[in-house]
Amino acid sequence: MMSGMAGACPGPSGFCHRLAFHDRDPAGVRVREQMVHGQRRGERRPLCPAAALLASTILNAAYFTPVVYKAFFEEPAPGVDLSHYAEAPLSMVAPLCFTAAVSVFLGFYPETFIQFINALKGF
Repeated sequence: MMSGMAGACPGPSGFCHRLAFHDRDPAGVRVREQMVHGQRRGERRPLCPAAALLASTILNAAYFTPVVYKAFFEEPAPGVDLSHYAEAPLSMVAPLCFTAAVSVFLGFYPETFIQFINALKGF
């Protein structure tokens, strides 16, 4: 059951299960429903998933702050020659731009992808 929950809600599945759920449902349907709605036997616990996402955001910001600082604000180490570094070639930049454009398009028009998946189900 826990492996199914981890696939459905990977962020808070570990500690929220111990805090909020004591039911043993073999199919895991009730537990998944409670995880989505944040409630157990009439009690509302919507802050548990939100707290996990907030904690994850804070940890990610803390982990990446030194990387961003070193990359953009520190001077290079002595003896490092930056003159031979240049922009990446078009063969590397074009696929990244294409992927970014597709991501933005699908963000605004997600039904396009859903229709594509539904069309593939017919095969």
